[in-house]
Amino acid sequence: RVLEQLQRLVGVHLFLRSTHGTRLTPAGDALLHRVQLAFAELRALREENKAQAGAIVRLQSQLLKFISRWDGDGMPETREVTA
Repeated sequence: RVLEQLQRLVGVHLFLRSTHGTRLTPAGDALLHRVQLAFAELRALREENKAQAGAIVRLQSQLLKFISRWDGDGMPETREVTA
């Protein structure tokens, strides 16, 4: 039923059924390839977002430290870092 809905949605036959089983039509194979590419892009986007989220958390932490040293007037107290 879901496969029939998918075929109606895209407007082409995606599967060939026979007594030997079911296989993809050329259109089904092309759709599968595009769907695989789309999912690969979604996975890459998810990984990029995770990396960006980590950077944002680190930035927030640094900002909180910066603000906690602020005396409310002018610049926060700073300490010199020596190498």
